[in-house]
Amino acid sequence: MSNLGQDFVINFTPGTHAKLVFTETFKGNHLHSYSQLFKMTMRYTITSDNLSVTWNVTLKGKNAKEASFDIVPLPSLSNTEYHARLHEHYTLNNLTAYELQSVLVDIETVQIHGTFMANGSVRLNFELVSASRGVGEEVDYVENCTCPNNYTELSCAFCNSGKWLTK
Repeated sequence: MSNLGQDFVINFTPGTHAKLVFTETFKGNHLHSYSQLFKMTMRYTITSDNLSVTWNVTLKGKNAKEASFDIVPLPSLSNTEYHARLHEHYTLNNLTAYELQSVLVDIETVQIHGTFMANGSVRLNFELVSASRGVGEEVDYVENCTCPNNYTELSCAFCNSGKWLTK
């Protein structure tokens, strides 16, 4: 798991657009986060009863591809836990599994966008969940691949260490 370990505070007024850009925190290979959650903890303080906020997250890969997701559920004063499921089914830009995984394998930046229609502030923290082998509850959303010859690892992303077949 990649967790920032620090809170960010954004003060906002109606019409405010906030953009947080992380270039080092989530950089690198996060293929094990495929179908996992990008989690956000958010605690709001507002001056009215109307909390109108939208959030999305965009992962940018070295290959210039992007994967964008809405953060759900809709923000409320009673809820503090939000997320985006990193699966192609939930991408805002209609990526295939291969395209999403090509972003996750080499993340350059993570951008978090918020749009506010109230007065107040929000305290945020982020976490990128990764699957790992271990003892515990079995899950059914982890990818299981049968790789073609000369390929191995998650999503068949790496060449085997064996010799290449030649004719």
